[in-house]
Amino acid sequence: MLYCYCRRVASRDHDAAIKGALIVTDVDPVKFGLLIGQVKTLEAQVDDLQKDVKELLALANRSHGGIFAGMAIASALGGLGTWLVNHLVK
Repeated sequence: MLYCYCRRVASRDHDAAIKGALIVTDVDPVKFGLLIGQVKTLEAQVDDLQKDVKELLALANRSHGGIFAGMAIASALGGLGTWLVNHLVK
């Protein structure tokens, strides 16, 4: 685990670029580089997931009409079956 110990720069220190800036004192450059690599990998994975979700949404929007047509056909067949059973039983 990467631990970062920071101390506040005194506002009287004119060498600091910004008053109250944090100066990092203990950072392992190797671990920091590994973290940067992991972040880049995760960003790439998130981008891929976003593309996949957009493709799934487009597919769902294209098949939206098909779903309603299927439901209409199933409803009509169910109604016809019910009507036939009611008239055959009586």
